[in-house]
Amino acid sequence: MGKGVAIISHHYVKDLISVDRGEGERKQKAYPEFARPNITFSDSLAVTFNGQTISLVYLPGGHTAGDILVYFPQSKVLSTGDLLFAGKFPYVDIPHGGNALQYIKHVKWITKNFPEDVKIIGGHGPVYNLDQLTDYYKTLEETIQIVRQAKQDGQSLEQMKEKRILKDWEKYGTGFISEEFWIETIYKSLK
Repeated sequence: MGKGVAIISHHYVKDLISVDRGEGERKQKAYPEFARPNITFSDSLAVTFNGQTISLVYLPGGHTAGDILVYFPQSKVLSTGDLLFAGKFPYVDIPHGGNALQYIKHVKWITKNFPEDVKIIGGHGPVYNLDQLTDYYKTLEETIQIVRQAKQDGQSLEQMKEKRILKDWEKYGTGFISEEFWIETIYKSLK
């Protein structure tokens, strides 16, 4: 980001990128001051830009602890960031506050709280409509139920992966989140 621009985020994101983090080769230096958010909020924020009111809503603990939705009500456009990996298993960043169960809870909430003709722009993949997002939610819910049941039946994480308990959804694992990685993410989220 260039100097002198307004950067808006949840306060968690500003806190996260303002300090060095990680270890070894995965060490991330703190962002320079000019690249950090200069406007932060906790639950929601409304801003006016180009004559439109833009609503920002915090949905904690889905993809990360700092997820927000950005909604343009006049245009009926919703930006979900990484709360939508259209047609793919999502990446849930557990070390940074994400949880697969909370992730699908947020996806379901979105399907119930926006107009039927909303255009949904996710962090990855094509633009979705509300019906497509509802189908995406159902897919994620089904995969979580399968992993939950396998765990209740006493299967270990490795057994689930070996048995490929989500093989019926293998097409969703064609992105950088494989079928095995999604199983592991769900398993860790179930606690």
